[in-house]
Amino acid sequence: MKKLLVLLLVAGLLVISVACSSDKDDVSAAENSSYNINGQVIAETNDIDLSKIKVKISGNEIEDSTSELDEEDMWSATGLKGEVTVTPVDDSNQYTFIPSKVVLTSNSEEISFTVTERVQIEPISGVSDDFIRGMDVSALKAIEESGGKYYENGEEKDLLEILKGRGVNYIRLRLWNDPSGKGGGETDLETVKELAKRAKDLEMKVFLDFHYSDFWADPGKQNKPAAWEELSFEELKQAIYDFTYNSLNELNTAGALPDMVQIGNEVNNGMLWPDGMLWPYLDEFPDYTEDVIGGWSGFGALLQEGLDAIDQIEAETGEEIKSVIHKADAGEGVDWFIKDLEEKAGVIGFDVVGISYYPYWEKHGGLRDNYTGWTNLLQEMTALANRGYEVAVVETSYGFTLEGADDEPNHLDQERLDTIAALDDGRYLPTPSIQGQADLVREVMEVVNEVPDNKGLGIFYWGGELIPSEGATWKAGEEYGNGYENQALFDFKGNALPSLDVFNKVIDN
Repeated sequence: MKKLLVLLLVAGLLVISVACSSDKDDVSAAENSSYNINGQVIAETNDIDLSKIKVKISGNEIEDSTSELDEEDMWSATGLKGEVTVTPVDDSNQYTFIPSKVVLTSNSEEISFTVTERVQIEPISGVSDDFIRGMDVSALKAIEESGGKYYENGEEKDLLEILKGRGVNYIRLRLWNDPSGKGGGETDLETVKELAKRAKDLEMKVFLDFHYSDFWADPGKQNKPAAWEELSFEELKQAIYDFTYNSLNELNTAGALPDMVQIGNEVNNGMLWPDGMLWPYLDEFPDYTEDVIGGWSGFGALLQEGLDAIDQIEAETGEEIKSVIHKADAGEGVDWFIKDLEEKAGVIGFDVVGISYYPYWEKHGGLRDNYTGWTNLLQEMTALANRGYEVAVVETSYGFTLEGADDEPNHLDQERLDTIAALDDGRYLPTPSIQGQADLVREVMEVVNEVPDNKGLGIFYWGGELIPSEGATWKAGEEYGNGYENQALFDFKGNALPSLDVFNKVIDN
């Protein structure tokens, strides 16, 4: 008999990792092979009380048995036949395990459990059942196609079914014009249709994010789709209207009409540069000078085409679709931006202001008045509500660890935390952990719920699906990875984290 023992300690979490085999190598459980399972649990801190942990063994042809740890923290079970299920047990109900069980289908599979304190999540007073508890799952199809799998309680499941059961009631999907071969999930219209229909079939709502680009669009880049690069301004306006209208019409025909639609992604400096650019970035784009960029009037005209297309689909279908304008950097004048959009661009026909909030980026600021910077999320959202708009955090995330599992450096690492800590500006920045991840999400939801007149719609978690996978690689042809796997709501093997429970547990009932 051969035995391999792997011991890991990640971000303060105890990881039990056991590989087991029998004397009859390469014989499947279906052929009733015997098992000799041995494991050791080692706690390097006082956080985990190993005396409370046992291992339950069950199978098709055996009676259930429980193996206690011996004086050397070892457990073992021998002479088993058939399919074997190994389940860690904590009678004190103090700890939780990821995954909560493993089904052994051959005699040479590795078994690993993460032992951690149970996540504590207090309900938020006054949160309604329809408060948006959403998640962006744009890379899901690409992850599935590259072999990525998601698990709940040790069982492989559809990601959307897991999310639905954990309280997620809305999904967000980005739409690129022609992303073929570019990576990042390659979320074209066909991909969006499939994922949106799957969500609708589970009675979840859908939020569609038009980037109006073939690839990523954000404050630092707003590149036109290749097919639109040579269009005149009037032709560009028509292209926006047509692409928006036709996409929504196809989704409606497929039974997947979105409930909410944003026109442009993080449009801090406009979109579809240079025609819709607000201010020149001469260092990065020296050709986009003051006399070339469209400014507020150009940006406003392009936005309006997308909003008009939404209005037309609403009129034809009789369905309400909330329209969204999306800005990043909650700590840098979102209300001021919307005021200029109204007064300088003449754009007023939208319903919701969406904000990106990542607390580990300088410009995103703090949550409440204890933040000593320019402005905070609650202050900005309250001002927007007073202006008559509904508001939502349409992107937020946080780490369950600082460890990584791919070749791409993590966006959230110790250096980033140290940089923010040095600002000493009072922002909320919990320790990256499963509990810290849940705490951050809860705090953001609580702030949104405090917006007056019920104008705070809810939040969307970004990157929760980004487990290590070829399908989740940031850009085709680059290093394997995306820099977000430590902020997913699933561990590196695809097991649902206890922090995912925050979406259910914030509800009073």
